[in-house]
Amino acid sequence: MVKYILFLVLLWIKVIYTLKQCDDCVLYTSCPNAMELAKRQVHGDIFKTAFCGYDISQPRSPPMVCCSDFAATAGNTGIESIGAQIGAPESDQVERTIPTAARVPIESHPNVRLLPDADCGDIDGKRVVGGTIAGLYEFPWMALIATRTRSGLDFSCGGSIINSRYILTAAHCIHNIAGVRVGDYDITSTTDCQGSGTEYICETHYQDIEVEEEIVHEGWSTSNPDKIHDIALLRLKEPVDFSHRNVAPICLPATEEMRIMSLDDKKVTVAGWGVTETGRDSKLLRKVDISISVINYYRHYHHKSLFSSGNPKIINENQVCAGKIRRDSCNGDSGSPMMLESEYRGSYRIVQYGLVSYGPTKCGSSVPGVYTNVAKYMDWILDHMRE
Repeated sequence: MVKYILFLVLLWIKVIYTLKQCDDCVLYTSCPNAMELAKRQVHGDIFKTAFCGYDISQPRSPPMVCCSDFAATAGNTGIESIGAQIGAPESDQVERTIPTAARVPIESHPNVRLLPDADCGDIDGKRVVGGTIAGLYEFPWMALIATRTRSGLDFSCGGSIINSRYILTAAHCIHNIAGVRVGDYDITSTTDCQGSGTEYICETHYQDIEVEEEIVHEGWSTSNPDKIHDIALLRLKEPVDFSHRNVAPICLPATEEMRIMSLDDKKVTVAGWGVTETGRDSKLLRKVDISISVINYYRHYHHKSLFSSGNPKIINENQVCAGKIRRDSCNGDSGSPMMLESEYRGSYRIVQYGLVSYGPTKCGSSVPGVYTNVAKYMDWILDHMRE
């Protein structure tokens, strides 16, 4: 016990002498101007430069900041320039703005009708429980994002069908998009089969659809080390044909109750065709179940694990951390959905609460992966959808 306490003391001494020093280092939740900026979902580098440590008396302490660094943001309401916050050139700052006024409830948003009513997130009765290989029809909303490379087309990212014309994915996946494939299972075969005996089933139909419009969140920037606002929509040139069993939309957290629900201690599922423990991309759609426990601890862990680099990342309420040793999403899963069975408009459905954003270099290590919190972007999603 004495050695453990000594270790904590030495660690704290190291932290306070390597982090920013100021007379008003407080929890960011105790700094009104910092909280105001965080609620606007636009903070860029200011949180990094103001970061001054943690309160070690609190096991799950939020980050502490030099509150005086946020004085310039006081009273700055209305339209907030995203470009100014993330250090974009002045020529970009005029166009990259978002409204911060009170929003109409999402349930009353004119585009909420574009989301599936109750015909989404169907729970397949023959789903593979506890396995690592997904069932043939288990996740019919999965999409493959095709990109152009020197060697041809490559499925480097995933996504999810949210209605017949839109695919939800990560902003960092939007590069040289060639199209979207839905309804596939084994990407190396034109005929996908699973099961045995009387339960042996095969599927031969998938759909390749061109992209009409790429919609990247206005706050996303590849130069932003915090990788916030890693979310994008792809509008398809032609609607997905939902008459086939292997394609269907996933549900989104469209009600207030779903959006404010805590994910702590929930078991979520991530599916994709990403790199497996062998170091190779999977030819089959795979899944992993992750028990999320104490999300704030993971945010804290991401900060501490990066102290040595001198570049602590801000894991904010727009991001979710999940994963443990040998249980994680991985390269190639980017943009794929993080899912949870939830009550949706009177019945239990699979709802997408996150999408794969980024993680440690070694997948499944002790550092958890980071997911974009879809519930925090429902306004943005609906604002950018149309018939």
